[in-house]
Amino acid sequence: MDLLEAGRAATELAHGLDISTQTVYTWRRQDRIDRGLEPGLTSGEKAELAVARRRIAELETELQATRRAIKPVRGSSADRSPPDRSTGCGPSVRASRTPIPAWSPFLRASATSRPSW
Repeated sequence: MDLLEAGRAATELAHGLDISTQTVYTWRRQDRIDRGLEPGLTSGEKAELAVARRRIAELETELQATRRAIKPVRGSSADRSPPDRSTGCGPSVRASRTPIPAWSPFLRASATSRPSW
């Protein structure tokens, strides 16, 4: 960039470095942004943004893998019915109406399987 500042032509500089003229102009613009002469993201900010985007992509991949892993455990939400409002139990527990054993005196269970507090 010092050569451009000194008055050397961008085309001459690009030819000497065997790169395109557009690359020289891009470097010059980024240098001006880094020095605060033009608006835009500085080189440090661009690097930080790239790291953040990579981390977000990693986290999204992990989240998808976790969702795939728990799907067989939880089952499809279409297979599940909402709990009964009175008992808080799902359909399989409601259907069985399993009584609370009499040996549960600390619950003081009644015959309807509901605690009598």
